[in-house]
Amino acid sequence: MKIAVIVRRLNVKGGLQKLALEFAHYLKQNNHDVTVYTFVSDLDQCFTELMRDLKIVSLETVNVWRVPFFSYINQLLLEAQLSKKLALQIDPHTEVLNPNGEAVFKVARYFKKRNRKIPSIWMMTDMVTKTASFERSSAVNSDLSISFFKKVLYKIFDTYEIKTFIPYIDAIAVLGSREKVWVKNFFNKNAHQLPGGLDSTEFIFRKRVHPQGRVKLLTTGIFFPHRRFEDIIEAVSTLRKERVDVVLDIIGDTNSDKVYYEKIKNMIGRLELNNAVHLLGKVSFQTLLDKYQTSSIFVFASHMQSWGLAVSEAQACGLPVIVSETSGASEVLTDRKNALIVPPKAPQAIVNAIRELTNDQKLYESLSEAGRAFVEKNISWDAYGKRMVEIINDFM
Repeated sequence: MKIAVIVRRLNVKGGLQKLALEFAHYLKQNNHDVTVYTFVSDLDQCFTELMRDLKIVSLETVNVWRVPFFSYINQLLLEAQLSKKLALQIDPHTEVLNPNGEAVFKVARYFKKRNRKIPSIWMMTDMVTKTASFERSSAVNSDLSISFFKKVLYKIFDTYEIKTFIPYIDAIAVLGSREKVWVKNFFNKNAHQLPGGLDSTEFIFRKRVHPQGRVKLLTTGIFFPHRRFEDIIEAVSTLRKERVDVVLDIIGDTNSDKVYYEKIKNMIGRLELNNAVHLLGKVSFQTLLDKYQTSSIFVFASHMQSWGLAVSEAQACGLPVIVSETSGASEVLTDRKNALIVPPKAPQAIVNAIRELTNDQKLYESLSEAGRAFVEKNISWDAYGKRMVEIINDFM
């Protein structure tokens, strides 16, 4: 098949970019003719090795992914304009469209109206409606509120987007059950749920020894409020006040949300944790692997996140994980069998989980081994690619 894999931007290292590029590689390895289309790309800033062997078509447009709410109409117009331009770049002989993530699902409408009606299978990693976005944001920040007028505007925007673009989407795949419910509620469609993938051979397992002395925590993720890094930092503060020698490394692009980054940086200073909490920013793949190998515990506090590839990466390396129950990754894990699952927005629960892992050698070492075994058995790019192709074939 001739397939167009479409993703909004390839100028950052994130789970969405990894997912789209790995699927493109799966297609290529299985003798499909695949081209990746994107609004903007940067080989040096994204997954260089994954991009190098793929045909990538980019509009080379920058700064298109973040517009304040008061310019939301401009954002919609800009997304439509870019989607039209990208649709013009897609080979007219393409047989399948595979948009991934937000914005680019609109490309399907413009391609089909200009060319022909071919299947469009959308991997929706997060819900795109303004109403759902506010629900998620308010769940992350309980102080957030909007006026009745804005709620009406959200409804108008959502109705326009749904009626204009969703009819051109033939099937929707999601990573978590929450998104599956949203698809039914907002789009009246039944979504296909499937977990993300991982190449476990890239993440070498290291047999863990119960930590003695310093406890090295690790978390990763592009800086956005739903990451809830503040919960982990507060847990570190509590433990250090109890004279527990604990430190935290946070890996992730700090440029996506400067306000949240400043909030986290200020919190670290206010709690006098500059020597204990380290913001490492974007790092190389080798540095990431080294951190997975040398840390004691991986903490994933994200709230209302559809998946969480980093959880599987950490487990593949044998790192015991503490995971928020409202992250998509927790849906496939079992508490106390291959992870410790904690409530969201609950620093004390993170404290208790860290205490338990550092005090219980048997639990620590069993979670390390069980996590790796779970990933090897259940999480792979081959399994993800095979399932996506099965969905595509249903519409051929």
